[in-house]
Amino acid sequence: MVAVYYWWLPSCFFLTAVFRVHGQGCIKDFQEIHDQEASIVDSIRPRRYIVCPNIIIHIGELDFNNHLHFPTTSKRDESNTQNELIIYNPPLPLRPNMNIRCGDDGVINNNCVITGGHLQVDGTSMRGITESSVNNIIIEGFIFEKATKSSLLVDKPGTIVFKNCEWRNFKHSSIVPIMMDYYDSLNPSKELVLKFQDCVFRDNQYFGKEAYSALIFGNSDQNRLILVTTTFENNNMMWNKTNTKTERNGFLIQTLGPTCIDRTCFINNLVGVSDVAIFGNSLVSSQAHLSNSSGNLCRFASWFENVKQFRSFKPTCIAAEEERCNFDLSNDMATNPCDNHFTSTISTVVIGPSTASSPSKAPTTNLTAPTQTPVTVESSSTNIRGSSTIVPTDSTIFDDDPPSPSVHHYPPLDRRRHHQTDTGHG
Repeated sequence: MVAVYYWWLPSCFFLTAVFRVHGQGCIKDFQEIHDQEASIVDSIRPRRYIVCPNIIIHIGELDFNNHLHFPTTSKRDESNTQNELIIYNPPLPLRPNMNIRCGDDGVINNNCVITGGHLQVDGTSMRGITESSVNNIIIEGFIFEKATKSSLLVDKPGTIVFKNCEWRNFKHSSIVPIMMDYYDSLNPSKELVLKFQDCVFRDNQYFGKEAYSALIFGNSDQNRLILVTTTFENNNMMWNKTNTKTERNGFLIQTLGPTCIDRTCFINNLVGVSDVAIFGNSLVSSQAHLSNSSGNLCRFASWFENVKQFRSFKPTCIAAEEERCNFDLSNDMATNPCDNHFTSTISTVVIGPSTASSPSKAPTTNLTAPTQTPVTVESSSTNIRGSSTIVPTDSTIFDDDPPSPSVHHYPPLDRRRHHQTDTGHG
């Protein structure tokens, strides 16, 4: 039984329904959220779900029809030392205007752990979610770990914000923790906007040849990524060093969409080419910090404007600006650099394609060759005062055919069950 409370939100002129369980004051599993959302026809009204602190939510695996496997026997692992029966949950379903919090204040110290499963957060229609968007969703204070395929998969437009969340221990079987997979050639102006604020990616690693060689992957130019005061620490994208794919790729972030990185820190990561790779789209980087986390080609970010640049594998290299990890907004920064309009007197790198066309997917080719020295000029045509703008010199942009240094387009989750887990040692 779920109790419903309504809070007034003047900014959107809607009451926010706050869902809790009778007698408990909070929700204990995602099944309750799944069942509640199944009963709600109109997703326009904002809903807030308060999940109980200090809880472990086990996510189940999916069969070929994307139905959940329910356990019939007890299972023991490091989180179940009493050999108790584990109740498996469906993935968290994403519908417009949802706010899911760990505890009343939605902070990571409340210790809501989401563990295991093929897929932990579902932004697709494969399990019957009918909405065509994932607009206005906020997820706060959760720890995600050990998904066997993906933690998040989204193939719809909209806005999703993760606040104060952590991704850890995606190691021996994860295909890609974060997959931004929206693409609609008939609606090129629409996009998926995914924002991470005050989040952590820690102790993850590339596991083998079937995995994407990044923790966050954007599969088209309609996927916008924003990172604010977020940390990448002790991630190993070179774990399988005998695999040439990781030696040539091995990024933390790999995307074809516009990307903004603000006051984000990259510490003690093992990467191949660079921590970040952008293909044919814009990158804004402000107050980024990097220590002991350089790639073998670019110290921080690799930017490929076009196919020619990718095939010769001579990206524009972008350096991190901050000498230390600093989450404070500089006094010289008028507003957040990931806002649409801002002014700044601090060093902010802004790069973008020299034409309006952009790739729909990432290119595929063999990766060779050294880096290309970027051309840095002062530009008065941007919104940024005193910033460094990297100006591309080649106007040939990616065509619509190619993506993916990851070899193939991300397949539907149920198809992946045909794949055998491969750590790549053979």
